[in-house]
Amino acid sequence: MSDPKDDFAKVLAAASADFRRHLPQKIEDIVHLWADLVRDGATPEKLEELVRATHTIAGSARVFGLAEASHAARALEQYLDTFAHAPAVDDESARAQTESLINALRQSVTSK
Repeated sequence: MSDPKDDFAKVLAAASADFRRHLPQKIEDIVHLWADLVRDGATPEKLEELVRATHTIAGSARVFGLAEASHAARALEQYLDTFAHAPAVDDESARAQTESLINALRQSVTSK
């Protein structure tokens, strides 16, 4: 009979490996969501989708031991939360700050 602790550790390791494998694509999805907001205009729904994606990465990265990625995603999420209904994509400073935070998130994964 297998040990439940060993079984759980195997499941957790597999989930962690899967998350790490898919993380770069999840970040690229965020990049594309942001590009869509800039190109097509911001709406509360688009902002919510972007915030949700960053929130998911922040929490999952923390669970799977990727503190730097979690911190970067959380910083982006918190910055986006400062826009009540839509990000200020027309404001050069806000756009630059958002893009800087997205790049920091990308770097947190590619620097490993």
